[in-house]
Amino acid sequence: MILGLSHQTDSVVQYLDGIIGNLRDRIDELHVGRRVNLVVLSDHGMGEIDQGRVVNLWKIIPDHYIETQYGGNPVYQVDAADPYIDSLMSIVDNTPGIKGWKKDDLPAHYHYGTNPRIPDIVVEADSSWSVVWVPREGYIMRGKGAHGYDPANSDMHSIFYAVGPSFRKGYISPSFNNVDVYNIICAILRIDPAPNDGDAAIIGHLLK
Repeated sequence: MILGLSHQTDSVVQYLDGIIGNLRDRIDELHVGRRVNLVVLSDHGMGEIDQGRVVNLWKIIPDHYIETQYGGNPVYQVDAADPYIDSLMSIVDNTPGIKGWKKDDLPAHYHYGTNPRIPDIVVEADSSWSVVWVPREGYIMRGKGAHGYDPANSDMHSIFYAVGPSFRKGYISPSFNNVDVYNIICAILRIDPAPNDGDAAIIGHLLK
């Protein structure tokens, strides 16, 4: 058993490890096996949440302050009714457990906010907090984890394992963004990537 993991998690880890091991064995049996690059990655991490750290926006934002709202934990997007955008932002800024930005003020590393469909305000829960918009009392938060927080939050970091002729052997890379994976795959396949938000410099760290 892996130290620190529950019995259920340990079982799943061992099961997935067996699948990947079997996949590698089958690749090695192919006549082109030595030319194959194998990449194993996840799309995101998970942050722990609980019922004691929940902000219900329905309770703190008056109905007449908004035109539309949509989203789900941990991010909601809101179009404010005139002239309440600053009043709405004041509520968000003064509520522990959440943060928010006007569309033009979103952090650059989010790569978000330039599309005309992005609404006036984006509200995000802090790490390990939840934000909901539930018009009823006694709401029970489902589950013990969530994702979609600030990508700078280490809980959101995913995995990236790679082996094959294109990759450096035994190399441990610093963290990089999932949007960088596209450029890595394009480099392996020797195709020109389309314009994207990734950093092509990461290729020099990972590939031979």
